[in-house]
Amino acid sequence: DGSTARAVRRVLVQCARALPFMHQSMPKGYTAIKDACLAHKWTKVAVPIDEAVQVLLGQCEGQTSESVRHALELWSYLGFMVMHDEWLVPRPTDLIDLVRPLVHHDPVGALDRQLSGRSLDRRLSGVSVHDISADWVVPDFAALPAVENQRVRRMVERLMDDNVLCEGLQAYLRGWKDVSQEQRDALLEVMVRFGLVVPHDSGSEEDSGGERKEREWLCTCRMDSRPGPKKWDEKAWKKFAGPDTPKVPVVRYTFEHAPSALFPHVVASQMSNWEYKAGYRRRTILEGGMLSAEIRASAMRHEYFQLALTGGDEEGSVQVVVVASSVGLIRSLCAAVERVVRRRFPGLWHNVEVHFAGEYGACVWRVGADMCLGGILARKEWDRSARVALRETGKALTVSVRDIFHAVPGIFFSHNWNDRSVEVGPVLRDLVESRMRELVWYDAQV
Repeated sequence: DGSTARAVRRVLVQCARALPFMHQSMPKGYTAIKDACLAHKWTKVAVPIDEAVQVLLGQCEGQTSESVRHALELWSYLGFMVMHDEWLVPRPTDLIDLVRPLVHHDPVGALDRQLSGRSLDRRLSGVSVHDISADWVVPDFAALPAVENQRVRRMVERLMDDNVLCEGLQAYLRGWKDVSQEQRDALLEVMVRFGLVVPHDSGSEEDSGGERKEREWLCTCRMDSRPGPKKWDEKAWKKFAGPDTPKVPVVRYTFEHAPSALFPHVVASQMSNWEYKAGYRRRTILEGGMLSAEIRASAMRHEYFQLALTGGDEEGSVQVVVVASSVGLIRSLCAAVERVVRRRFPGLWHNVEVHFAGEYGACVWRVGADMCLGGILARKEWDRSARVALRETGKALTVSVRDIFHAVPGIFFSHNWNDRSVEVGPVLRDLVESRMRELVWYDAQV
């Protein structure tokens, strides 16, 4: 009946009214600056902030550069415009129009409809060209030369199948093709700020021909944010990683109410990882709310991990499940999940459980709200005590973090004081652990 929503609204209003600045009046002239910005006929989608300030100074008397900039920042917080770093997007709807081709439900089908001429049928019925779905991807696709046509089609297929936006495709997409490269770069920075895309390739490296590699962005706005139809289970893991994969701890992050962009950002944090892309990735499957990946850890060893989004035990809750074939890899994954939550969704409450096979049977470690699992693993606090419970009886036990994650070093690294390795030894140890995702026993520690 809406009573819960009304109660929440009352609490929010009460909290807002208690804020110290609520009784302050709007600085003089700020409304005029907003009206002037919205009424001005800007020729660019993204305007350098210094240029925008100079334009508005000429239209708003009695203002300074600092006051205009502060006013634009304030109205940006309220959603009237978008301000990011040194760029201003005066009309947020223009930004939405640029997102439309990126989130099109069937971009490849839109190209096919253009080739068959079916996109023209709606024009004849009086529908505006801006409302024609087939033209919201590559509007001039049917008119492109054959070779260019095939190249564009391959890039659109990558957008549809892999959620990857190639730099070369921007020159053909609706809206993007009408702005300069400088504008595209600025708008992509804004989209990164809002989490709509994430850089997939820095573009700073050179390919074998000595030319700059084409940049890419992962479109998190395209990724499926719904929990998978089934809960994660060990059978799915064994089927992917192989029956001989040893039992590994399973980390479950439970969110009472998770934003729809949460899981896409977690997935993107891994798919954009430079190690994951640069020859280390061997096999990837992204479907049904689950990312499964095989990674080449060394010439002789492959590792596996899964990230799954499933429904939680409570109605409306969701779980992000993390499982990996080595403790080094699970350290990296847990740190990535918590980094996404901390940076993109600060204040988002969640609890963490680690399910593992202990000496006395199946156990669960409910990580306390005052602890950070990713931090514990990153600092390698293996001797830290943890209170766990047997899943069948609930009996409490005290074990070490080392026992939970089976943290046994697989590499021995010896020091040599004569060659000053006392200084570089820890650096080399951390580098080996990072690259090979294998724990290192360094004898200088004893």
